[in-house]
Amino acid sequence: MEGSSGKAYSLPKDSIGQGYFPGKITFSILADAFCRQGKLDMMIDLVLLALSKNFTFSDSTCNKFISELCRAGRVEDGYVMHGEFNRRNTVAKEATTQA
Repeated sequence: MEGSSGKAYSLPKDSIGQGYFPGKITFSILADAFCRQGKLDMMIDLVLLALSKNFTFSDSTCNKFISELCRAGRVEDGYVMHGEFNRRNTVAKEATTQA
């Protein structure tokens, strides 16, 4: 991970790891940028880390990410992420932050 992509990845990753989550708009911009650059593994890592900290995502963010995985030919990853969003979002709805 070099250059601006690496910095754009490490800052939110470190923040999420410490329990702070970027706002909805910030995360959406990062998600869009990573998807456009084909940095889907970075996105998966951030999403799974956020889900492990009981953060939830808007439907539009989930849909965009899953759609990008499928467009990139990573349908199985899209299916797995869909399951993770559904499983973790329904389990932790009450004490979460909406992103």
